[in-house]
Amino acid sequence: MMTENKMMHLIGMALLQNLREADITFSDEELLQMYSIAEKHDITNIVGYSLKQLGILPDNESGKMFERKIAESYYRYLRIEQTADRVCCQLEKEKIEYIPLKGAVIKYLYPEPWL
Repeated sequence: MMTENKMMHLIGMALLQNLREADITFSDEELLQMYSIAEKHDITNIVGYSLKQLGILPDNESGKMFERKIAESYYRYLRIEQTADRVCCQLEKEKIEYIPLKGAVIKYLYPEPWL
């Protein structure tokens, strides 16, 4: 199976929360290729999460690259949440009606809201 197809299969498993023990493995070269592809599409955190949940995230440099992206994604999520909370509090204080859109609404459809 080509690296891209294996990566898409992995992402599907993560988003469907179907992270059972899978018969899927990756060479170091494939992991680096996946990282490069995922980074171009800003989904490195999802791929890293999937690898970690399956217990196949290696303890080497490519694994550490995915771990960094997972941590960055979580940090970005926390910053966005704090900002959204401050904005919503201010709008409520001023009695201004609002509707949260996009990530604020759909984040709970993912296995983790920070994905």
